[in-house]
Amino acid sequence: MNRKRFISGLLAAAVLMGAAACDRNAGRNKPADTSDDITGVEDTAVTDGTIKVTIAETGSGDASGDADAGTDAITDKGTDKGAYTDTDSSGKTDVTTAGLPVPTGEYDPIVFMYTYSNMAWRYETMCTLITASGEVYIFRDNPAVSMMHNGRDIELEYLKEYAEPSWHLDHEDIEELYEVCCAVAPDVETDMVHAAYDRGEYKFTCIDQETGREITVSVDGDYRMETDDPTLKEAQELSGDLLAGIKGPITDLKLNLYSYCISAPYGGTELIGTHLVFDSFEKLARYCEENGIELDADAAREQFEEASYIMLQVFDTDQRLSGVLITDDEVLQLLPSLEAFEYDPAYDGKVGVGMWRFEGFEEGSYVDENGDPWVLYG
Repeated sequence: MNRKRFISGLLAAAVLMGAAACDRNAGRNKPADTSDDITGVEDTAVTDGTIKVTIAETGSGDASGDADAGTDAITDKGTDKGAYTDTDSSGKTDVTTAGLPVPTGEYDPIVFMYTYSNMAWRYETMCTLITASGEVYIFRDNPAVSMMHNGRDIELEYLKEYAEPSWHLDHEDIEELYEVCCAVAPDVETDMVHAAYDRGEYKFTCIDQETGREITVSVDGDYRMETDDPTLKEAQELSGDLLAGIKGPITDLKLNLYSYCISAPYGGTELIGTHLVFDSFEKLARYCEENGIELDADAAREQFEEASYIMLQVFDTDQRLSGVLITDDEVLQLLPSLEAFEYDPAYDGKVGVGMWRFEGFEEGSYVDENGDPWVLYG
């Protein structure tokens, strides 16, 4: 099913961000090292390796917490639960939430995120997304998308369309943890204690579905978040239990969106379904010219002139290429976009051809989504 739900301008902005992102295999254009930054906190004192902080919770969009902040706007949540109110004895802000909305086939948003990132030696990342229904997706991604506004929601759209969940959790366990997390006061006091070197950051986050507020539940790694707040401590304990319930086998997913992607129109039918690999830009350009693929040579040269390998696939619709999904280091899928593009007369009556730079290609190691080997041209 083709879910064209994103605004037309998103792809252009994402491509600009993706072009500057680190390609893990190519080793080019490394992102700035932000491993010493602690997102969303205000440093107030440093004593014996302990940073006294207050978590400043906001949504991923406008700090006012409007309907568009964090996840996409929700029109029909199906809420059937009463309000949950937390009032502690310390005088902190009381929090009231209506409970986790009931998920449906069309409404199954991200409720929890567990992320790992490390820039000590090279950029490493792992993300676990847990939805309201209990679907769990565990994958590696590229930083350009994960740091975008609503980037995690976009990643979830592609994973739901082109992958299978890594695991399933009980909806009741998710609901229990969600209500406790939403009861954590926005001004809860925590300490960030230096705990190690070069371990990176492990972070568990809850997303309030009513306000888009991203609630930091736990942080570990180079710095560990500690607190005396009973509600936050309960949320930390329950989140640990929830993560412990995710067991193998786990599918290894690598999701790379909006980086090193080029699309071109093709007016024929003979090449539809073609999957090829080129080991030079010159071979790719010559193939496109000989077969009527309308490649923008200047744009392609900028992306691919120094590439070791370039993957090419001819789609059966006019969709453009938005990214790649690699499963278990074996199945390599070029992903037709889920985005609604602005009208382009160049694609009238034609299909899209997607091309992607991949430095890690090894002949005989990868098959396409049909189980057929990716073949090196020539």
